Formats: sequence, C-alpha cells, structure tokens
Amino acid sequence: MTRITPWLAAALAVCGPLATCTVVGATNVGGTISTNTTWTLAGSPYVVTSTVAVVAAATLTIEPGVVVKFNAGTSLDLPGRLLAQGSSAAPIVLTSSSATPTAGNWGGLTFRASAAAPASQLIHATISFGGGWANAGMVYVTGRAPQLDHVTISDSSKHGLVFRGNTGIAVTSSSFAANAQSGIDVTVTVEGVTVSGTSFTGNGQAISADANANLLDFSGLSFSGNGAGAGDGVLVRAGSITGTRTWHSGSSWELEGTVAVTAGATLVVAPGTTVKLRAGQSFDVPGVLLAEGTSAAPILFTSANATPTSGSWGGLRFRAPGAAPASRFTHAT
Repeated sequence: MTRITPWLAAALAVCGPLATCTVVGATNVGGTISTNTTWTLAGSPYVVTSTVAVVAAATLTIEPGVVVKFNAGTSLDLPGRLLAQGSSAAPIVLTSSSATPTAGNWGGLTFRASAAAPASQLIHATISFGGGWANAGMVYVTGRAPQLDHVTISDSSKHGLVFRGNTGIAVTSSSFAANAQSGIDVTVTVEGVTVSGTSFTGNGQAISADANANLLDFSGLSFSGNGAGAGDGVLVRAGSITGTRTWHSGSSWELEGTVAVTAGATLVVAPGTTVKLRAGQSFDVPGVLLAEGTSAAPILFTSANATPTSGSWGGLRFRAPGAAPASRFTHAT
C-alpha cells in the first residue's frame, strides 16, 4: 500500500481507485520536458496529470525523498535521461495517485534513449501499482538501459521490469514483489544482463527469458512464493541459443519449451544448477552442451512436475557433426 506520510495526511487527497487525483498543496506536472528540470523535495508531492515525456536532449532529476503520484492513464516516457538518486534515509517513490491503489492504476516508465546516450539512474527508489498500459511491464526498457540499484518494483499488473534494450543492464541489491507476471522478463541477446543481491517474492514468476538471453551473473539471489513456489527461478521460453551462454547456479532453470543449442553455439550449465523440463520438452544439441558439475555441486536435469514419473519430459538429443567439439557431462544426473 502507499506509504502514509505527514504531507499526505495534510493534503487531504480524495481519489477513487482509478480516479484523477487532486492533492491540495501538490505540484501538478504533465506534458513535454525539453530542458533540464529538477523535481525538488520542496515541491513534493508531484502529481502527474498527463503523461510526462523527457526529450532526448533533456534530463529530469528527482531529488531524494520526492514522491511522484501518477493519475490513471499517465506514465513517464524517457527518450531523455532520468536521474532519480534517492538514499536509504530518503528514498524516491513513484506510485499511483489513488488513495486505495491497486495494480494497474497507472502506466509506468519507458526507457528508450539511444545506445550512445548517458544512462539513466534509479537508486533507492520504489515503483509500484503500475502496468495499466499497452507495454508488457511497468518498467519497460527498449533503449539504453538504466542503472538500477536498491530499487523496489512491486504490484505491477503485468511484468515488473521488461528488458528489450540495446545495451547491457545491471540490477543490484533490489527487490521484485507481487508483480502479476514475472519480476524480470528478458529478451535481449547481444548485451548481458546482470542481477545480483536481489530478492523475488510473490511474483507470478521470478524471472522469464528468451532462450538466447545472455544472463551473466546471478549471485546473491533469493526466491520466495513466486508462482506459489513453482516460479522460484528462471522460466526459459522455447527457442535457439546462437552464442555462448551460461546458466548459473544461483537459480533453477525451467524449460517452457524445447531449447536448441545451434551448431557453433555452446551452453554451459554451471556446477550446482538444476534444470527442469516440462512435459514433452527437450534439449536439441547440434552445438555443444557443457554440464560439468563436481562431487560437491552436481548438476541435475529432471522433470518440472512436482510428482514426476518416467516419461515426464523428453530428453537430450546430441547431433553435432563428428568434427565438432564434444559435449561433456560430469557429476550430472
């Protein structure tokens, strides 16, 4: 729920769940930002009455402790740069303007700056109760990825964070909670995605990704109650791996469909990793599959079924030509 602060009590905000909110003493904002602009703590709370668009040459800076409330149907569009650098003592809040917010009350944030542009930053910030727009997630990245550190993304009616960007992204020391679909959804293939020190709690699925997504670091992750426990890990969509990819041991990996490791490509399954396959799904390996566990950290390939039986999934098919490098399995079941 929205944090009740002294300014909120004094402001006498009266809003229905999806209504346009009017807050006495608030700063109303909307429209295009074409020059460098700062939303100050003195002007907080800010109520977004129409979608705010920051043009490519401009920067919107949000000071620590600022609260931004979005009316229904509004969002923050970012061809330009966002600097939202809060602190542990004064986090930045981006949320619904409703007094009784629910998932989908407003749209979200779209990051679509060019790859050459300076990166946006979200640090010690909370984004909640969005997803009510055409984009697939409440935080939607199609261009230069922002830095995300100590960020909470929660209560989206869709995915929390969707990454379709043209640069790598790093998510550190953050949390994803109560998002209707995945906490993070990834389709990027060229640049890498790093997620570390981050928790996933009560989402429909913790992480979902295309088979060819380049996921670089999964250290220090925790999972609880995602998909009632069945979604505590990475859900891999059917598709082809065309480069060198690693499935890390910081998470389980579940195949939603058949995954092919194409000729010339390599999939490395790290020691200690569990790979689960749904009914009828399999690995097709014209390329190389390296599953080299250890006695202390073996690798497991098994059924995604909670009560597996013989034949619960397909299998692994190796069909690389004779001159190709060999796949290898050690300490694997």
